[in-house]
Amino acid sequence: MISFIKGNIDTILQNSIIIDVSGVGYHVYVAELLILNFEVGQNIKLYTHLHTNENKFTLFGFEKYEDVLFFELLTSVSGIGPKVALGLLNKNNAQQIMLYIITEDVKMLKKAPGIGEKTASRLVLELKDKINKIKKEIFEKIEIPNKNMGANIDDSISALLALGYNSKDVYNVVLKISKNAVTTEEIIKLALKELSSF
Repeated sequence: MISFIKGNIDTILQNSIIIDVSGVGYHVYVAELLILNFEVGQNIKLYTHLHTNENKFTLFGFEKYEDVLFFELLTSVSGIGPKVALGLLNKNNAQQIMLYIITEDVKMLKKAPGIGEKTASRLVLELKDKINKIKKEIFEKIEIPNKNMGANIDDSISALLALGYNSKDVYNVVLKISKNAVTTEEIIKLALKELSSF
């Protein structure tokens, strides 16, 4: 198993790159969001997932090891192959996709190539409970002033989604505001002010 690759970028393609590792070129598929930050000659380190299919071996690269685990979680769903999973990550990061699944936002999930109504519903059905168990770990990574902030963020997001705001906008605004607000009421108040300007 290849856990990560470190080397210089030799070639940048539409949805993949070639990394020169001590004179050997590794072809690695990466999300478009990540490719935008790359330049030829840049020294990078990518955590990888090696997908095997009969006699074909394909490498998928990610900036963080947590992203590899999420990618593998996506591909554990029936009908979600590695290319489709990467398509999901082309426009959204792992945390945004988790939010879509938790809030059953099938409409946003369907925007990814290869994801139809049935596949999006299957993602929600099979992963919602699993993601609900690990989402607290996401909140714990945020710099927060007290132990209860994770619950306050969770409650704030749920309240704003109930008001009909877009899940992606809510997620981004709440995480931004929560650095300066403490209570659920403060977060919601500041978030509503910012969301009204969208």
